[in-house]
Amino acid sequence: MRQWVWLGWVALLAGRLLAAPDAVTGGDVDRLRGQVDKLRAAGKPADAVVTCEAFLKAHPDAGWFTGAAVGLVYSIAYKEYADPVTRRQLLQRIVDGFEACPQYYVWAACDLGLSYLWWPGVDHDPAKAETLLATAADKMKGKLPAWAPSYPPLLVHLADARLQQGKNDEAVAGLKEALLLNPRVFSVADFYYVLFAASKAQADAEAMIAYAKLGYVLCDYTTDDLKRSIEIGRA
Repeated sequence: MRQWVWLGWVALLAGRLLAAPDAVTGGDVDRLRGQVDKLRAAGKPADAVVTCEAFLKAHPDAGWFTGAAVGLVYSIAYKEYADPVTRRQLLQRIVDGFEACPQYYVWAACDLGLSYLWWPGVDHDPAKAETLLATAADKMKGKLPAWAPSYPPLLVHLADARLQQGKNDEAVAGLKEALLLNPRVFSVADFYYVLFAASKAQADAEAMIAYAKLGYVLCDYTTDDLKRSIEIGRA
């Protein structure tokens, strides 16, 4: 009897190994990081991105391992791609070609949308930002792990894009919906800014002060930020 149980466990283990021959490990990520570091040191950031993308195509939904590869591209984008126009082109390419890798797609869409709102050195277009961010939010709803870092900011930037177009009610409603989708939006500093700015546009001083205090308690607002917000609210 014990022999059959043992053979059963062996068969189960073998079946799992055969079913996932390309399962990613921490060692794979370490090797990827080593390859990327060499390419960056040689002044080949584009090749480094391509190397990361080969990994992401092979492992588009491998949790933290996929996130590690996305983080490498993020580092390259903001260090080697110093020109915001070139960086925007990189992000657009990712959005156009990597919907099958949710973590990579959402990060690129989030930062691409942000570029049309606030980035220096490029043109701004809140309506285009709204379209990009709303499309990404809709496509990726329910496809990301709860810890994925880019989805909460994407939802907040979407509200900001609406706010910049005077769609105050829609912006606030979107943030309330975002809380239900992912409560981690509380950790995004701009979450409080958008609520504060919407309240300011509606001349609701008490709401402005309340949101400023909430940002001070739950996020990275400083004492000076809080004082300025209260002064503005009572002006």
